[in-house]
Amino acid sequence: MSIVSVYTVFMSWHVNIFMLGFTALAEPVSDTGSDDIVLYEASRRMEIYRRRSIDSPLRGVVSRGDIFEVSEIRYLESCPAGWGKLGSEAYACLSRAKPAAFDAVLEDLPRLLEIAPPAPNEIEDYRSSLTWKALEGVYVSPSMPVYHGRRTDEFGGWLYESVDAYLAGDHPKWRLNENRDYRFTDIIETKDGYLLRKPGGKVAPLSEVNLYPASRFSGRDLTLDPVPAGQVPAFAVNKAGAHIVMQAAEDAPVLWTANHREPLNLLEEPVGDWWVVPDALGRGRHGYIHTDDVRHWVSNDRPSEVPAGDVWVDIALEQQMLGIYQGQSLVFVTLISSAREGYLTPTGLFRIYDKATAWDLASKPNSSDPYYIEQVPWVMHYYPRYALHSAFWHDDFGFPASHGCINLSPHDAQVVFDSVSPELLPGWRVVFQTHRDQGTIVRIRENTETVPRKLRN
Repeated sequence: MSIVSVYTVFMSWHVNIFMLGFTALAEPVSDTGSDDIVLYEASRRMEIYRRRSIDSPLRGVVSRGDIFEVSEIRYLESCPAGWGKLGSEAYACLSRAKPAAFDAVLEDLPRLLEIAPPAPNEIEDYRSSLTWKALEGVYVSPSMPVYHGRRTDEFGGWLYESVDAYLAGDHPKWRLNENRDYRFTDIIETKDGYLLRKPGGKVAPLSEVNLYPASRFSGRDLTLDPVPAGQVPAFAVNKAGAHIVMQAAEDAPVLWTANHREPLNLLEEPVGDWWVVPDALGRGRHGYIHTDDVRHWVSNDRPSEVPAGDVWVDIALEQQMLGIYQGQSLVFVTLISSAREGYLTPTGLFRIYDKATAWDLASKPNSSDPYYIEQVPWVMHYYPRYALHSAFWHDDFGFPASHGCINLSPHDAQVVFDSVSPELLPGWRVVFQTHRDQGTIVRIRENTETVPRKLRN
């Protein structure tokens, strides 16, 4: 242990002498060894700052119960419990934390649900029978950290203090507001039916909450499913199914019908109003799909602001598609929803300046289309009030549907979130950019337009 400086002065009685071992003025009085990594547990929500001062810019956030790493502690008058160093340009006052239990595990957050919410095509069965495939034990790859829902009607949405209180027949003490969406962290099977648990332990009967279905659509990892040279990745978007025909004509015989959002490869150039589906009938025998029934990737040169090997995100609004690049190589592509009619998605070059595992989204005061959505997962802001984020309240990816943000399916939002910076350290819920970790560049454009070169944030 290295001693930076020691000053012995009389301080007020409330300073915990046993914690400090000595007292201090504004100078640090003790450091832990900088090579020692200690796990701490947050006892309340904690802000992380860029410097050892609550007046410095925010660097991140951890939540109650989360485990995080501390590599150094300095005791200052501004934080007698000690300022912990949590990473590069990252400091938190440890007055709201305690050393973690010996068996504590550092993990990436958030923790995903074990039972996935109902899918859009299961919603009718769920509402009529209060069950769906994942609830019945069918495995579905998790991509949501919480359930979202609102009370069923004017008689629903009652909240009980706990599972035990509900089973004991106690009266409910609270009720969900009919004009809000809420999050639930777990679903519990009891002898009296399923309960949804809110953060803090309150529960509501599943029968009194309408859960939002969550889309299970996922884009294409092109490192595992590469596109042959001379072809472009695409998705069929006709919800009734897209016909692949023998000739580029309306009355041509149908070879097969592509499912809604089925991935396809197309030759780079269309034939009139038709895209060529290579080898649809076998090697060298092509099929055709109408341009209205498909979204295809339109590439554009890497902006000069992006270093050659860096990850960056490209969004083509006309095709409602997003691509992740490693330098000039397209490694992931998917469908998105940008602003619907009456709203705007700004175009240009941006940086992701914060990332949050979940964030409350709300309309502006006095909005003609008010909304409040609690703790939307996978939020990445790139411009004030604009973000890339998951959307569980619709399944219209491939078509404009948002208030201006870039909506992604829960799976794809997590893929993008994990791919871009600033880096979210294990145990953290929110991270903000710094000069050393400025955030991934995002380009939003119409298909082939040249966007302004100046970064807009």
